[in-house]
Amino acid sequence: MIHQEHFILKRYSSIKDIAFAPAVIEELPNKSKEFFDSLQKIYGNVFSLVMKNREVRAGKGKRRGRKYKSNAGLLLVTARDEKAKFSGIEIKSANNIEISDLYPLGRLALFTKKAIEELGGKQ
Repeated sequence: MIHQEHFILKRYSSIKDIAFAPAVIEELPNKSKEFFDSLQKIYGNVFSLVMKNREVRAGKGKRRGRKYKSNAGLLLVTARDEKAKFSGIEIKSANNIEISDLYPLGRLALFTKKAIEELGGKQ
């Protein structure tokens, strides 16, 4: 059986060793600073891949309508009744998640405990 760690290592060549996949947290902090501090502890030296960033492309692509390059960033999967609003990451509810949100395989994702329970009850 191939685990999620394999796909993450294949997708991100800058990651040499992985100890955080899949990541699950008990509950969401209320403050953004607390949330991002916990992300820093979970992801450590790959925190730069967690945050969604956009940079200007080098070369002729700028003139051809492809000015910006961006990464996918972190996907935070929450339960239906959990509310979260943090900038720099993508937030989806467990009942609204689709395969295209996780594609290509190996996307960094963080699940809440309630979201895992909701997904487990889904058939």
